[in-house]
Amino acid sequence: MSSPAPGVAGMLLLAAISCGCALSGEQSTARTASLEPIRTVRGFSDLATTRTFVQSPRPDRFSVCFGNTCRHVATVKLAVASWDRVRAAFLPAPRDAVEERDRIAVAIAWIESEVGGITGTWRDRGENSAGSGEDGQMDCVDEANNSTVYLEMLLNDGLLRWHRPGPRISRGVSRLLVPHFTATVVQTGTGARFAVDSWFEDNGKPPYIVLLAEWQRGWEPKGDPAAGPGAEVSRRE
Repeated sequence: MSSPAPGVAGMLLLAAISCGCALSGEQSTARTASLEPIRTVRGFSDLATTRTFVQSPRPDRFSVCFGNTCRHVATVKLAVASWDRVRAAFLPAPRDAVEERDRIAVAIAWIESEVGGITGTWRDRGENSAGSGEDGQMDCVDEANNSTVYLEMLLNDGLLRWHRPGPRISRGVSRLLVPHFTATVVQTGTGARFAVDSWFEDNGKPPYIVLLAEWQRGWEPKGDPAAGPGAEVSRRE
């Protein structure tokens, strides 16, 4: 790995790596772009050895990251009955985009729980500090990658009508915040963008779905009366 640049920026990046949520700016472009996991820090060499990552995820074959900053990558298969439960979350069909975001949160929670039983990430605790150093712990880079994969699977199975997966996005150094990643969705028709953030809660809990602009300003669930696992925080806008 190349040495970091000196000064405050370099120190911030090193701190970000140590807490597991590194990088800043938009990483990965539209959903048609590569699903390769986020592994690099701007100005640094690749943080992990390149591994095969399934580019067209489906329930019987998809890739997930774990071990912090995608240190480990596994190819996973869900049982037919497990995916049937995901499909059931979208029945009857959502009446509008708000309702679909609620269903997305439920579906991601279930997929994450099932994957956790396969990969050992059922041990994952919310954020980083509670499970630091424990087997199965994931950071926000892992979470952002995996949630994006799950969103692609929902889209590929025809379950999304009101949204499409967006790019993985981070906030951080440019705003003097702790660097942090999230998956996103884009509402069709309006173009409204939402963070789909599963990092704050334990494995199998619904992600928070928050207006991206608010998330980028440093939103966290702590102290937010409207927040709860799976909360459609954007309803406050």
